[in-house]
Formats: sequence, structure tokens, C-alpha cells
Amino acid sequence: MRIGLGVVTGGLMLEGQAADVISMELMRRFSSSCCDQPEDWGLVSVVFHFPGELASPDFTGARTSSYFKAHRAKQIQVAVPVDLTAPDRWQELREYMLDMTKIAIDLAEKALRQKGLPYDKEAAYRVVEEIRAEGSAAMGSTRSMPS
Repeated sequence: MRIGLGVVTGGLMLEGQAADVISMELMRRFSSSCCDQPEDWGLVSVVFHFPGELASPDFTGARTSSYFKAHRAKQIQVAVPVDLTAPDRWQELREYMLDMTKIAIDLAEKALRQKGLPYDKEAAYRVVEEIRAEGSAAMGSTRSMPS
């Protein structure tokens, strides 16, 4: 199974802010970890909705969305709580995004199986946990994130 990440913002997300840095890191990591998966495997497309000055998600947690036949993808939308976007909560934001990716994997399972697409939930979980472990080791607990 392949995992893709996307971001919707309710306002301006400045380059270098914690949410931008973490989102880009996770997008790169999931993209590179799934490169060796065949194209005919199912794709979980996790789209994080960040609140902003113009709009905020009208839901909480995670919800299923569309299935995109051309990409063999089931989209799962995840609302990011406003309190996690504070500059001093970047580690919690990263953990939330990884935790919600695992929930998205669960939510997408039924739709991808119904379409007859290869889907290995345990392998997807391992990818999330590898990213979590490598990120924790690389970032350390004392590194500060840009605000």
C-alpha cells in the first residue's frame, strides 16, 4: 500500500513555519518510502486541513472522502486542531499527524479492499513507525522549530 500526504490551509502558511516544515518532511518521507510499491497497489491519500485566519475545518478528527479511480486512491481528510499549530507545539503536531495517518490507513482499508487493490496495513503501520522513530532520533527533544 502506498501513502500520500496533502495539506489544505485555512489561510497563509508561511514557508519555514513548524506546520510547513513538518508537513513537507512527512510528505517527502512517505513519498520516498512508498516508491518501491507497485503502482497497482492502493493509495491512502491523507489530506490534513489546517485552520487559519480565513477558514477552519468544519469537522474534527478524520473522515473518509472520495475514491479516485485513476490513482487507485482513497482520500481521508484530517482536521488539525488549532492548538497544535502553536509554534511551541511542533513535536505534538508531528505526533498527531503520524497518529492520524495510522487512523487514515484503517479508514481506507475497507474501500481499497472493496476495489480489489493490494493493501498491506501492517506494512503501512511499519512505515509510519519507522518515520516516527527516525524523526525522533534526528530531531532530538531539544531542537527548536521555527515559529
